[in-house]
Amino acid sequence: MAGSTAAVALTGLSGDGDGKVAPANQPVTSAEVPESHMRTILASGTDTGVPWRVYIDVWKAPADTAEARATLAAMARFGEHPEDVSKASELVGKVARFVHWATGEEARTT
Repeated sequence: MAGSTAAVALTGLSGDGDGKVAPANQPVTSAEVPESHMRTILASGTDTGVPWRVYIDVWKAPADTAEARATLAAMARFGEHPEDVSKASELVGKVARFVHWATGEEARTT
C-alpha cells in the first residue's frame, strides 16, 4: 500500500527537476508524538533546486470514545482531521491515514 500511496501522492509533483529521490526512511519518532501516531517519509528529493517530500501519518484505531477524543485532539495538533468523522464516537475502531506532500513553502494533505 505504501508504494501505491506514494505513487498517488507524487502525481501532483512536477517532473521537470533533477529527479533525485531518496528511499523511504524508518518512521520518525518524537517525544511529542503520541504512541497512537506514526509518521513515515515515503520519498524526498529536489525539483529545480526546491526540496520536496511526501510522508504519511497513520493513527491507530481508538478502542473507545475517550481514546477517540484524545486521538482527535492529537490529530488537531498536526492539523489533521478525518473528513468522515464529525464526533469522537465515529472514530472508534477506525485507522486514520493522512498523506502529506510539501514542496518549498507549499504543503498539501490528502
